[in-house]
Amino acid sequence: MSNISCILGVDPGTEKTGYCFLDEDNTIVDSGVILTPATLFKSVNTRTMAVVDILGALISDIQHLGHKISAAAVEDQFMSKNVMVVKVLSRLVGAINYQIYKLTGLVPILIPPEKAKKSIGFKSSDYKSIENTSKRRKAIHENLVKHVSEFYGKELQDDEAFAIIIAYTLVKDNDLVEINK
Repeated sequence: MSNISCILGVDPGTEKTGYCFLDEDNTIVDSGVILTPATLFKSVNTRTMAVVDILGALISDIQHLGHKISAAAVEDQFMSKNVMVVKVLSRLVGAINYQIYKLTGLVPILIPPEKAKKSIGFKSSDYKSIENTSKRRKAIHENLVKHVSEFYGKELQDDEAFAIIIAYTLVKDNDLVEINK
């Protein structure tokens, strides 16, 4: 079985976590969203463990199909005024990073959302004319998902599209990939 190199990108979230495995030609090997809704998982801890377990199974499946994960990236958390959100996401990112390290031996690179957006040519400053912050975020979000969906020629879920952008940022930035070698 040959080892085909691929990059793992993860967009962490407590209810929806996007993931993507890109080969070195930016072709999607596998991508999707891990769903852990609060209605099924009563505590944040059980949702975190479910995300980690499912992501671990996905990594193992990809490896069994003959793919070698050569680099991994996780979206760094955005700054939130809500301290509880920051704590929960920090724990989730830490658990995801540990699972990736445990299964691949790689320390994932944390990619800030702005760096990921810039890697595909988006600038938040292009949306400054939209004064309402939530409307501005929504416009950026919708355009990013639309852009990635059109590029790959298929409808993508939001978190899946962001995971693709995270993986793409790592592929595009060779300096980041070299850190992991």
